[in-house]
Amino acid sequence: MVRNTYEVQNIGDLLREKRKQLGKDIKDIAETTKIRTEYLVALETGNYDKFAANVYAKGFLKKYAKHLGINPDRAVAMYRREQKSRTAVELGPAGYFAARLNTVSLDINPTRLMALIIALIIAGFALYIVAQISAVARPPKLEVISPVTLASGAREVIQVTQNPMTLVGLVDPGSSLELNGQRINTNNFERFTVNGLELNEGENNFVLLATNQFNQTSRIDLVVVFSVTNQSVTNAETGAPAEEIRASFTIEGRDAYVQLRTDGRPTARIYRIGETEEVSANETFTLSTTSPDAINLNINDIPYQITEAREYVFRIENGAVVFEG
Repeated sequence: MVRNTYEVQNIGDLLREKRKQLGKDIKDIAETTKIRTEYLVALETGNYDKFAANVYAKGFLKKYAKHLGINPDRAVAMYRREQKSRTAVELGPAGYFAARLNTVSLDINPTRLMALIIALIIAGFALYIVAQISAVARPPKLEVISPVTLASGAREVIQVTQNPMTLVGLVDPGSSLELNGQRINTNNFERFTVNGLELNEGENNFVLLATNQFNQTSRIDLVVVFSVTNQSVTNAETGAPAEEIRASFTIEGRDAYVQLRTDGRPTARIYRIGETEEVSANETFTLSTTSPDAINLNINDIPYQITEAREYVFRIENGAVVFEG
């Protein structure tokens, strides 16, 4: 008899009952999840000694739970409660609280207290010296996060269809920043934004240079190719005619609400920072968002800059992906 979820007392029972509800065999699950059968059985029976460390047990548990449609965070929380309960049962009430106290108790007397204070002062001073030496030796942080993601030392060529362009990045506070030799005022903030960069048709070269107070520098070279006409591309890797639109984007800087329409099929939701989405369309692909600066978009492996809160439409025409606006 399959029990209801509210009747389940531990994570092992929950996994087993959910698997039975779904009518799945544990060997088939092992093959799909690439988790050995013996570990799946250990999770269902609470035999956690089977795992070399808690991190492995929790890792396999989250993967198994997700496969069964169980919230992985809930599964891990149940696992932790079981571990705490097991410790309390094995030690007994007195032993459990004694063990907890032993982890924080200190045998303090005036001599030891003074020695501890002196040691902390010395350690703090040493850390300060190390930090200062590291600051002198380390070039400043410099990153570009829009219209493309670049780290210090990078040189990248991208294609855009929007003019003017907005450049967004990160730099160490206190460092000076220049774009093509012109000083950029960062107001001593980490994040900087340069709006209204006018592009000429063809190649546009941008050099970002950050210099810290110790005269250490970091540099990024960005070449932006701009075309006044609608942008059309073939397969980026082979040069062959494009048979589909392959769209992918990553969310950077902040969460973003994104609406998609793939061959007329609409979807919309909030994407979190770091999330990546990949879709393909045979005829048309449309993207719109209220957070254009958070979208890093690629169409058939070519970057496209999203600068405004409006619709961006791509379609297949004569073996090429055409950007309509």
